[in-house]
Amino acid sequence: MGEDYLSKRNKIYRSKKKLNDIKEELTYPYSFAMYCGDTAPLTTKGKEILNQVDNEDVEAFRMMVRSISPEVQAYGVLGMELLEKREVHLLPFDRWLVQHLKKRDADVVICSGCIDGIVTKLYSK
Repeated sequence: MGEDYLSKRNKIYRSKKKLNDIKEELTYPYSFAMYCGDTAPLTTKGKEILNQVDNEDVEAFRMMVRSISPEVQAYGVLGMELLEKREVHLLPFDRWLVQHLKKRDADVVICSGCIDGIVTKLYSK
């Protein structure tokens, strides 16, 4: 059953995930948070994402949106959207995948202020 799911998923996402990747990527140990804490400083991951945007690292975001982890996908969606605002060339499939993920709107673990571990949908708010 897992292999059938993975085969279908790989076709949709144009990826080459293996069964081992499911376990590894679903145990991603971080929440989605660009800013966190009382004064809302950039998180370490937030700084990394903005640095990748500054470097126009489209490939890094392509890998993120293909992740099995919804939190990693959320970083990828954000990165792709920031690149698009800067008029960095994205492939039609990149834009389609971003819209697909936003429409799917999977539950994501986030940090909000000083509260971590909140499970919410990011795009239907």
